[in-house]
Amino acid sequence: MRAYLALLSIILSFNVKADFANDSFSYTGNSEQEFRRLEKDLYRTVYRDVQVPSTCTRQVPYPHEVCNYQTRYRQECRQVPYSRQMCSMETRYRQQCRTVTEQVCSRRPVCQIVNGRRVCRDQQTCRPVTRQVCQQVPYQERVCRTVTDYRQECRQVPYQDRVCYTETRYRDEHYSCTRTERREVRELVGKVEASLQFEFRKDPALHGVNSTVSLNLYDNDVEVAAENLPGAVRAVFVSRLDRQDSRNGTTTNIDLKYQVSVMDEARFYSPVQSPVVMSEKTFNGELVLDLGKIYYLHTFGLKLKVTGRDGQVYIDRELQDQDYRVTGHPTSSDRSQIGLDLASLLQGRAQFGEQLQVEVESKLKMEGRRILARGALPPTFQFARDFVLFE
Repeated sequence: MRAYLALLSIILSFNVKADFANDSFSYTGNSEQEFRRLEKDLYRTVYRDVQVPSTCTRQVPYPHEVCNYQTRYRQECRQVPYSRQMCSMETRYRQQCRTVTEQVCSRRPVCQIVNGRRVCRDQQTCRPVTRQVCQQVPYQERVCRTVTDYRQECRQVPYQDRVCYTETRYRDEHYSCTRTERREVRELVGKVEASLQFEFRKDPALHGVNSTVSLNLYDNDVEVAAENLPGAVRAVFVSRLDRQDSRNGTTTNIDLKYQVSVMDEARFYSPVQSPVVMSEKTFNGELVLDLGKIYYLHTFGLKLKVTGRDGQVYIDRELQDQDYRVTGHPTSSDRSQIGLDLASLLQGRAQFGEQLQVEVESKLKMEGRRILARGALPPTFQFARDFVLFE
């Protein structure tokens, strides 16, 4: 609890902004009123398109020679010798002879004297002569011989062929250009004026208060923070706020009235500083609670929940001041006792001798007020016990 009591704050709305108007004043418990005024210009952020120098990039085509090796095939042929038999019909000659008989005649002169003269004449005499007559007679003869010939054998032989071609490629080319840029621009749209009035009501028994109250105006939100200075009494601030807004053209007027109760910290938290101790039995239907001393009755609250054995909820509400009775503790000056008349509160809804589940929650009753400590939450304590009504 000490961690959040070191910084006490009045918070209407907490928004973290770098642009704000601020002020502060000291509170020592001697003044009942304080007035302050804050003013702040209101801006809005607009976006405008602005042409700014830039560097652009475009794709420029260029030819590029690409070479690679491809497997291709070519035909290789060679002459292969082989033997074969070749036959043909050839004309040849043979001698053919026969015996022929022919007359061989010869002439010789035969002379005689005729009329005194010698007359001669050729006289032919013939005789048979036998002789051999031969001649060359042609004939066809089939002649075969073995010859060496050649035939062509071919096959596909792979080889690597370097193939080049030109393809179109692209490269980045940078050039000066302008581009549209969306930029933030703060534009004055109005003004806010906040009037703050503080009315302090201090516990008369509280002495030695010394605090600094800081005021921050964020646009239409106001933050008020009170910080206890070192060595000063520990005080707790509880405030009720009344706010009224109005407009005059572009000016927003905010009127804030703070009703601040300044109380002793230890006494303020006393009833919720420790768990509630509940009596183990009811006496004539009355339940007794033992808790820290209640100094400020208007800031203390109780919540009661009573459940029957079958789960039926008989009571589940915040109790009013007239629903319980606060008395001093019989043996301790820093504790109080609270008496609850369960029989009256149940109004006959529970049966005689019925076992009940009773849950009690002690809390700080703010009723529209706020503990002025940033991040501080009012502590609560819950306690539950089983009872038999009118045991």
